[in-house]
Amino acid sequence: MIQFKCRACAGTMQAPASRVGAGEKCPICGATMAVPESSVPIGRAMLCVAMLVGSGLFAFVMAMREQNLAAIIVAQLGIIAATLLLRH
Repeated sequence: MIQFKCRACAGTMQAPASRVGAGEKCPICGATMAVPESSVPIGRAMLCVAMLVGSGLFAFVMAMREQNLAAIIVAQLGIIAATLLLRH
């Protein structure tokens, strides 16, 4: 099975490998998308988001040690943004 994201609603879709290139209907919004060759892009996207969250947490800890309020706020915003990306 190949997993991929719907471009219309970002819902998770899946289809058998035999359907590569064929149109598949999103179970959430009903949009039709071509089945990609592999599910690698989702894995890479998740890794990037995980790295963003990790670096945001590191920046937050360092800012707390230095008691730098501006850096604390920026680190928290980065963590929030990465978490929102992870939810989609």
